[in-house]
Amino acid sequence: MISCWTPTAAQSSRCRGAGGLWFVHSLLQAMEEDIEKRSRARKARVKEANDLKDEGNRAFKEGRYQNAAELYGASISVTPWLTSAYTNRALVYLKLKNFKGAVDDCKEALAVAEYNNEKSDADIILKAMKRKAEGYEGLGKFDKAVRELEAALVLKGDNKELHAALQATQQRWDQSKAQAELRVKLESDEAIQDLVSVKDALLQLDQGAGKLADNLAVLAKQLAHGEARSLFRELEGTRVVLKAIGSGEDLLVLSVLAAACLNSFNIADLLGCKGALAVVMDVALSSEKPLQLRSAAVELLALVSDENDESVRIMCKQSRIADCMRTLLTVPEVQRNTLVVIRNLSSNKGFRSAARGLGLLELLAQKISPTSSQQDLEDVTGAMSLLINDDKTREQVTESMVLRSVELLSAQNTLPATALNTLGFLLNACVDELPRTILSKQSPALLLKKHMKDLSSPLARRVLGLGARVAQSGDCAMEFVQNGYVELVIPATLAECGEEMQSASIRFLAVLVTKTESAIAALKKANFFRTASVLLTLENQAFVGNLCMLVSRVATAQDNLELFKDYVQPLVTIMHKTDGATQKNAAIACAKLARHPAYLQQIRDLHGIEIMFHYVKP
Repeated sequence: MISCWTPTAAQSSRCRGAGGLWFVHSLLQAMEEDIEKRSRARKARVKEANDLKDEGNRAFKEGRYQNAAELYGASISVTPWLTSAYTNRALVYLKLKNFKGAVDDCKEALAVAEYNNEKSDADIILKAMKRKAEGYEGLGKFDKAVRELEAALVLKGDNKELHAALQATQQRWDQSKAQAELRVKLESDEAIQDLVSVKDALLQLDQGAGKLADNLAVLAKQLAHGEARSLFRELEGTRVVLKAIGSGEDLLVLSVLAAACLNSFNIADLLGCKGALAVVMDVALSSEKPLQLRSAAVELLALVSDENDESVRIMCKQSRIADCMRTLLTVPEVQRNTLVVIRNLSSNKGFRSAARGLGLLELLAQKISPTSSQQDLEDVTGAMSLLINDDKTREQVTESMVLRSVELLSAQNTLPATALNTLGFLLNACVDELPRTILSKQSPALLLKKHMKDLSSPLARRVLGLGARVAQSGDCAMEFVQNGYVELVIPATLAECGEEMQSASIRFLAVLVTKTESAIAALKKANFFRTASVLLTLENQAFVGNLCMLVSRVATAQDNLELFKDYVQPLVTIMHKTDGATQKNAAIACAKLARHPAYLQQIRDLHGIEIMFHYVKP
């Protein structure tokens, strides 16, 4: 209950007397001081709560989960309005298998977020809903987990992480239901003989009974069926079979594991077995082992790496994984699956860092040749495009690598997936000047135009991203204009082409108009500016920011100002309703247009002068 201040009779008399005004003034001053004191105290509590939360974050990173939970709890006790303290403790509870605690904390986080007027699609709310779903799954309540993720996707339908989580949760739910059905089937009189043989084989292996090769052969045969793989997991088959490594039947062991790993839960079990990956790597690396056995080991590694991001993360914890892959890449008989592993692991920052000092990028580039298979080329280029996301690895890009990439893009039989990867490699490489300069001498406009046939394709989007970079070198911008790229790209600026294509197309055009007047002439000839003002909306800020830059560049010439009579109002609206780089770009565009008296008056009438002058001094 909130107590209200009530004046006494004497205080009321003073208010009515000669000193009344003085008293009221004193009272108001005291109230202001009290409010200020409370505000300082509240800020101090928030700071203390944040400090405790930061300590909890450090404890979590160091693996001190129980300590982290206590620190987050202390933060909550200081002030219960810190949403992230609840979501962080929920993550700790998930690690500690306290699934009910995780669910409860996420419910509190969502309630606090609502009280704090957080946007419904704010990251913190989506994070709370995702962790709440994970808690429900831990409690075996898959239906609630799926509903929670579906509700989150209603708020943010383009969130890739939520889509992946929903798909994985649904898959685990299906697997859980299948295992429950298996248990019922095995306990009934209608038990399937094939499943019984799997169960018997695993029991004998676990007990060291029966003939090892025969039991493994039974498993290798029966695991071709989905139900058998589910039962294998139910009976901890991965643990049992791994014990047979080194027994002289390693090829059969690896065959069984490969068959079992067509079930994603068996992959998780394999990754969870301490030392299992190291054993498989040792088999793959041993030059004394038969090539058939080594090949089976690499095939298993490829299968595991192809599963998901978590599999990649766990594999990359192996200290010698990058060195292992580099060695195996020199063995022709296992190259196919080695390339699959390298491509998958190259998405991991730790792997990229380890590969940097091993010359892996150069070794991969050497695999680009007319004699390479299409599948090998796809994996090689995929790995190369990912590896140079590392700044220092990007410094290893050579002229030979760029020219080999150009040859691939020029070839008639290059698959779309390989072309997409190659464009990705060049796009990342051309962040630096040397690769840009090399590519600029290879007639890039002609080279890339063949991949622009479908403006809705990822290939076209990546061409424009690469084009925006290479157009900054030499006379490339002029070359793009002369080859009709302006007219080709204008339709891609429309909203129906999607945000990513819109952003790529307008950035490409903005670079062209910055580098050559001929691009401006081409845009004017195509009547682009007559209708482009309708594109200045708040739906795609990356696109709008680049369109503002384009307008600024074209409006630099006094003769072009008449093109922009319909642009002032949307530009001022953008200034009022955005911030950061988008607001700044809109302000600069307004400043260019303000040289026209009518536009200047319109900016004043729309109350845009103050924001404009914040970025552009009068």
